[in-house]
Amino acid sequence: MTVTVGDRLRSWFQSRDGDTKVLAVESVEHHMSDDRSQQVRAQAAILEESARYCHQGQFEMAKQWRAVHLVTGLLAAASSATAAVTTFLSGDLQLVAGLCAGAAAILTAVHTTLKADGAAQACTSAGNRYLAAEGKIRRFRTTDLDFMSAVEAREVLETFADELAVINATATPISAIAYKLAKRNIARGGQDPDEVTKDIGDGARV
Repeated sequence: MTVTVGDRLRSWFQSRDGDTKVLAVESVEHHMSDDRSQQVRAQAAILEESARYCHQGQFEMAKQWRAVHLVTGLLAAASSATAAVTTFLSGDLQLVAGLCAGAAAILTAVHTTLKADGAAQACTSAGNRYLAAEGKIRRFRTTDLDFMSAVEAREVLETFADELAVINATATPISAIAYKLAKRNIARGGQDPDEVTKDIGDGARV
């Protein structure tokens, strides 16, 4: 009879003698050896690190898209306002008005076409999904793995790999600058939560 993870956990809580907790687990045919456990743990650590880099990179890319959205919007508004003011003036200022009007039209088109705000939201969403996956993988590696057989651990590991693959397929590619900033953030222990919330929104936490 195969012993499930739940059976093993229940036996742990049910077999306490005084203050000493004894893990009374029946013999499992495919229970992991120490070497196998370390191999699975190492693979989980690789997936966890990948998710960490990805979520940091997506958050940094979201900041860049928001900056593009803000700058193009402000420049378009400023050019439009300048053109409106100088239209009623005479002389060389008429030329300035025409140039400003042309610049405002171009910037407005760029602002609309890039859809930078939507791209920022997409990066934020992907970053949050990577962050959630990282947390699940970390809990599996540090806690759940100890109560699993080799077959069960392998299945869970494959599930995490598939989950990351799905996110990768839909995530927005990040720039080289975003990647470098992500590495910097990881080296420093992560982004400041208040900074992430302010710049990205949507309740992102690192």
